[in-house]
Amino acid sequence: MKKINLKINSHTENVELITECVRALCLLTSLSPTSVDGVQLAVTEAINNVIAHSYKGESSHPIWITISLQDESLTMSLSDTGVGMDPILLEANKKIELLDEGGRGLFLIKASMDKVNYHSDAGTHTLQMTKYFV
Repeated sequence: MKKINLKINSHTENVELITECVRALCLLTSLSPTSVDGVQLAVTEAINNVIAHSYKGESSHPIWITISLQDESLTMSLSDTGVGMDPILLEANKKIELLDEGGRGLFLIKASMDKVNYHSDAGTHTLQMTKYFV
């Protein structure tokens, strides 16, 4: 397994930096170009959600990102210490047409990734997203 640990502050200018890093890593795998775009979209939405919802747009808070490459998958974990998310939101299966424009991030993450989990522990909230290479 190959693993990268990153820490950024919750400033929107860092979103592109991380998504380009993820894209470069994806290009080392057997993922199709469409899947690479989906993974990049998922990490963009996830970081934007942390900034907008967990940290309420404040740009001085930490976001920890772990990217793991295994033989059959890519897993990304984003952790923060802001306001937690209600885990029930991940279980909702609304059609995208019924969602507000500002509420489509989780839908896009779930649609782009094969497995999405969320948990909180001692004030740290972690969204874990996995894409399989098959």
